[in-house]
Amino acid sequence: MNGPVSDKPRTMRRLIWVALGAVLIVLAVALASEDAGWKVLGYLVYLLILVLTNPKAAAVAAVCLLLALVAVLARRRAVRGAAAGLLIAIVLGSMAFLWWPALTAKSMTYEDVKDLKYRVIAKGTGVAFDVPVSYSYDPWTVGRTGRWPHPDKDEAEGRTRRTVDYIIFRALLPDLEPFTAENAHEFTSTRGWGRRIRASITQPMFPDARFWRGLVENTYPRLERLPDLPEVPGMLRFRDYRDELYLSHDHATDDLILMKCGMPAPDTHPHCDVWQVATITGARFRLEYTFSRNYLLQWREIDAKVKALFERFAADAARQR
Repeated sequence: MNGPVSDKPRTMRRLIWVALGAVLIVLAVALASEDAGWKVLGYLVYLLILVLTNPKAAAVAAVCLLLALVAVLARRRAVRGAAAGLLIAIVLGSMAFLWWPALTAKSMTYEDVKDLKYRVIAKGTGVAFDVPVSYSYDPWTVGRTGRWPHPDKDEAEGRTRRTVDYIIFRALLPDLEPFTAENAHEFTSTRGWGRRIRASITQPMFPDARFWRGLVENTYPRLERLPDLPEVPGMLRFRDYRDELYLSHDHATDDLILMKCGMPAPDTHPHCDVWQVATITGARFRLEYTFSRNYLLQWREIDAKVKALFERFAADAARQR
């Protein structure tokens, strides 16, 4: 699922299934050949590794492994050919089963999803969020296909909540407006970031100063110190090759903020990336957001609004629960 809820877990599962299918097809071809022999065992080991990364594939893989072992041990062309055919049939059937829901899903327009919400829980924190689907415009999916991502019926109606790794939103500055029919042209523009902003939160591995230790020990010493900008108060300014870096502290601390901005030249549409570990509804999250450098002087206001919007998503979820 795209948009405010990261598609990473589902995409990874699909990639694993595709990789599993590719390995099984290669295995089938090897079994059908004259010189397959025990070299097939190498494919089996790789297949077992794939199974360990995706338990849902275990049943299919177990059948395939059984057929493959029978073919290798029998060392007969007829058995190998039959096993190869069955393996290919299982692979194609499994992949069809995997992709069928996506292929047959109803194409949802903005009017269909504008009042829906993703109802999710941030992994490792237990914090629930209700994120309107209108914050999920993605130029790589909605922009190209016109199909909006959306929660299933149980989630949309609040009966279930999924646990997700990332929570993402896309909006327009300065007031973090979601996608609407009236501002659609600003989301679909391809020239730089314009008024667009993308923000995400996830659970950090280290929710404290340890998160920044590597930066301070390895990166900070080689940076070129630049005069601070009065327009960006409270931030230390550095040059790192072709970029400007802004740091809130010169040492690792729990609330350190790092901002990296492209230079106006030669990049015609430079942007700024911000990283920090922030407290949202009492839990510590890794917070990242990206916006046009044209808004650099307003970044503190942007920072406060981004955090407030995530807080609002959490507050909406708390009321719904």
